[in-house]
Amino acid sequence: MPVTDTLRFQFTIPNLNTEVPLTKRCVLSVIATLFDPLGLLGAAITTAKIFMQLLWTLRDENDQRLDWDQPLPPTVGEAWRKYHEQLPLFNEIRIDRCVIITDTVSVEIHCFSDASEKAYGACLYLRSENAVGEVKVRLLTSKSRVAPLKCQTIPRLELCGALLAAQLYEKVDKSIKITVKSYFWTDSTCVLRWLAANPTTWTTFVANRVAKIQSITQGSRWSHVPGIQNPADLVSRGISPNDIVLNTFWWQGPSWLEKTEEHRPLLPDNLPTDKEDEEKRHTVLAGTVSSIAEFNQLYIGKFSSYSDLLRRTAYWLRLIKLLRTPRKDRKAPTFLSTDELKEAENTLVRLVQREVFVEEWKALSKENAVSKSSPLRWFNPFVSQDQLIRLGGRLKHSMESENTKHPAVLPPRHIFTRLLLRYYHERLLHAGPQLLLGVVRLRFWPLGGRSVVRHIIHQCHICFRSKPSTVQQFMGDLPASRVTVSRPFSRTGVDYFGPLYVRPAPRRTAVKAYVAIFVCLCTKAVHLELVTDLSTDRFLQALRRFVVRRGRCTDIYSDNGTNFVGARNKLQEFLRLLKDSHHNDIVSKQLAKEGIQWHFSPPSAPHFGGIWEAAVRSAKIHLLKVVGETPVSPEDMNTLLVQVEGCLNSRPLTPMSDDPNDLQPLTPAHFLIGESLHAVPDPDLSSIPMNRLTQWQLTQQRLQNFWKRWRKEYLCQLQGRTKRWKPAVRIDIGKLVVIKDDNQPPMRWKMGRIVQTHPGDDGTVRVVTLKTATGMLTRPVEKLCLLPISDDNDDIQSSEVHHQQS
Repeated sequence: MPVTDTLRFQFTIPNLNTEVPLTKRCVLSVIATLFDPLGLLGAAITTAKIFMQLLWTLRDENDQRLDWDQPLPPTVGEAWRKYHEQLPLFNEIRIDRCVIITDTVSVEIHCFSDASEKAYGACLYLRSENAVGEVKVRLLTSKSRVAPLKCQTIPRLELCGALLAAQLYEKVDKSIKITVKSYFWTDSTCVLRWLAANPTTWTTFVANRVAKIQSITQGSRWSHVPGIQNPADLVSRGISPNDIVLNTFWWQGPSWLEKTEEHRPLLPDNLPTDKEDEEKRHTVLAGTVSSIAEFNQLYIGKFSSYSDLLRRTAYWLRLIKLLRTPRKDRKAPTFLSTDELKEAENTLVRLVQREVFVEEWKALSKENAVSKSSPLRWFNPFVSQDQLIRLGGRLKHSMESENTKHPAVLPPRHIFTRLLLRYYHERLLHAGPQLLLGVVRLRFWPLGGRSVVRHIIHQCHICFRSKPSTVQQFMGDLPASRVTVSRPFSRTGVDYFGPLYVRPAPRRTAVKAYVAIFVCLCTKAVHLELVTDLSTDRFLQALRRFVVRRGRCTDIYSDNGTNFVGARNKLQEFLRLLKDSHHNDIVSKQLAKEGIQWHFSPPSAPHFGGIWEAAVRSAKIHLLKVVGETPVSPEDMNTLLVQVEGCLNSRPLTPMSDDPNDLQPLTPAHFLIGESLHAVPDPDLSSIPMNRLTQWQLTQQRLQNFWKRWRKEYLCQLQGRTKRWKPAVRIDIGKLVVIKDDNQPPMRWKMGRIVQTHPGDDGTVRVVTLKTATGMLTRPVEKLCLLPISDDNDDIQSSEVHHQQS
């Protein structure tokens, strides 16, 4: 109000209709109208915040969270109605716009913080004094927050309140243009103790907030104020609008602010401190280790790098040596020397030997021979001056070093041995087994060295990625379409190959053409169609000619479009055709009208359609031998394709016998026309009486004989598994794999993690869904290379793989 130079609020408080049920939506709409950016009404608005948080915890009869438009319980609704009735009192408050006294000579900011189980907050007061000693104290701003629903201790909430006070002061300090002195007050002695110490002393929760407070309030003093004299207590607990209107304690702060500094409260000596222990817990290895093996497991087992283990051990040995040295003789620490690293290495080898070779150590220490069952009985071992078990060997008179003539013995499967071999393997740039074992034996002699070295190299994922081996999954059962009697071409596989080059009559230049090959899955019969271009219309025309000449199909199988990516650059046009949604919609509608169902193989899995892939190879061999890349006319090419089709349909389905009395071999043509397309003409049978069978019966009997021979001679040959006969490979979700890409070198193949498996009817997983750095992929297991990650280094290698992907 310009006339009186005061601030006032003009809240439009909606009236509550007793006939309309009170809901959470109604309460929130009222709270949203209380716009108070300075926090002058913060003590009363905190009550509304606490009430709104209470509504979020209410549950209905079905133990479900209360919906926005569900009526509130009667007790809760009555509490809100009492608070709502007092809200119009906010419009009667008048606040002086000027918060400092005239002719000010000094200005101070006093920040108070407090917390309760329901909320925590802070309020700032501006204290100004003129030359004659008159003092004016007024509320400047406040801020509050409700306590989290997750239970927190009061000292921690008090610390959050102190941080809120520091952040509020930081905003005020940046906004005002005058120089002020700042004071901070809290009634928590625990917070004062936390703020007086280094943040690293406390746990993470306390340390982070203490560090922020100390950074903001650097140069200011935190003091203690009794809880009854802390105005921030009103913010943390909340008061009603009726209690804030004439509350002098809220608007002007405690009475001692208007007095001189000696009247301000001090922290009494006998004041008890809070017993909130937030010091960092330090793990101390108490007592003695029961055995060397337990110590090695606790110490060596914590390291994933041999160099890190060696350096840490060297520092520990240096510390032990310094503690045993008088303080006056100690030298300033320097970098680790070669002697210190060598001593640390000998210490580790000594610990490992005393863990594994217990009986040998006892016998050799007494200058006795090892037992006949000892793995060291072949090497004439002895204990050297550095208390290591070394090989006696037969190189005593050689000119080599002592480590080469008498290397230290290492157990084969110990974690220290694996760390050592892995370190040398990486240091030698991922050397092979022979080189790695040769270099290691210049200083150490791992028992069973060849098998241990091979195991280390096998587990190295970098070596594996340079020459990965794909999964060879157990060969699956043949689908029903391959082993069920059906009309020829009722279940058909389709594929494209090409391009071929034809020269139409009016033109002199050759143009591209392709061949659509249809293969009967039951009889291996082949049908070839010449296609002049890769378009939807040409494909449907080829399919229509095939259906008219061979009969309608019930199922058509084909490769997925991604099978044509990569090295098959000549089929990029076909790939675009398969990925064209318009083409797929037209083909699907056309096939649906004809009652034909289309089946796709998994992506990048051409072996799922091996029967038509083999037919493509055979057809291309015939064409290359006859015409090669020489252009011919479309009529000649069509004639040639029909002849190639005849050759393919005359191939025997079963092995041919050397006995001339045996029947002619069964071919796909027998199921099409009743005999081989290239068979020798039958002899004249006109003299044989035909009174026993009619011509139709004779034809039907001959066709039935073909199917009997198909069952006896051909179907039984499909029983055996000629490849991938080993037991099924276990494919688990979460495994890291390398995804084979025929167009990239092995080191650039993508990494992925299995997120879903798709087992077949026999329970064997042959298709999986992978998560890669670029998205999700579906691939057959034959395109995957399982990383050789063991249990002891799974986490290490997993982090390395993630780093390489990123």
